[in-house]
Amino acid sequence: METTQVRALKLYIHAGYTKTGTTAIQGHFASYRTQYLDQGLLYPMTGLLPGEPKHYCLSFPFTAHASTSTPMQPRPAGFKAGNAKVLFEELYSEVIESSATSVLISSEEFFEIPKQKITELSEVIRSWSCNVSSVKIVFYLRRHDKWLESGFNQAEKITAVPVWGMSLFDYTLYMLGQRGTDYLNVLNDWASVFGIGNIIVRPYQKEELVNGSTIDDMCSLLEVIPHDSSQGKDADPNRSLSTAELYFVGLARRSLSPDISAKVVQAIMLQTASGDMPSHGIVPVGYGTFSEYQRNAIWNMYWRDYVKIARLYLGKAHLFAKP
Repeated sequence: METTQVRALKLYIHAGYTKTGTTAIQGHFASYRTQYLDQGLLYPMTGLLPGEPKHYCLSFPFTAHASTSTPMQPRPAGFKAGNAKVLFEELYSEVIESSATSVLISSEEFFEIPKQKITELSEVIRSWSCNVSSVKIVFYLRRHDKWLESGFNQAEKITAVPVWGMSLFDYTLYMLGQRGTDYLNVLNDWASVFGIGNIIVRPYQKEELVNGSTIDDMCSLLEVIPHDSSQGKDADPNRSLSTAELYFVGLARRSLSPDISAKVVQAIMLQTASGDMPSHGIVPVGYGTFSEYQRNAIWNMYWRDYVKIARLYLGKAHLFAKP
């Protein structure tokens, strides 16, 4: 790759987490790519999935499951595996051809990258070193109880063959074995490679966000003026299932073949939208949500990590309010 001297560039990697407004952020910056480029910010075309706004193709080669397709990480339609170095060379070319002084790439799969692969990512970016003045890694974090509830809802909706049981408790036990659930360890791994001062942590709580909006909050971090339509508004292109939908989708996923269950799931969601889905007396009370006792138990598991994260990465005493 040529290393011709050009303007200094700031690279921002939005690494997640899932269920923290990532879809809204990605859709917004993809939709208003030209407007933000006028402000010097590039949201690249390189690495985007066909028809989708996230840079999945840039993050996936570095993940531990890059060579496989797992229940939680099926390869999406249109994805073509590629060499990470080649993909980032294509990204470099797009950046150089633009007028940008800062670049945002966004994929929630980045938070799943193991430490060895984070180092490989750093080495790939280092080939731009004469042109990149800083690399910032942005994480939005959600309190674990809320993150797990939302994640269960999403996972039931998109996973053809769930490997956990049908309850939120079963899903939680499954997730406790996943690396990404340990926020502190993930952040420290990234900090060990890119430096603690280059890790930006934002609590996903409305009162902590600029104008209560993840889009406006991200714009503030990127030092750009939000597009008019984003002021205080986060679109919800990835809505959660209702309690009735969640329950009946779970039954369909576990009792029918994937092909048939996919059609049944679509029918369930359409029927619920029309108001015809029965639920009273069928759906267990509180299905898909934690009890107060469970919520406090999860808090007790993680509050010490929250304090460490707040002190290390925010210079504050607390990361989240106690449930």
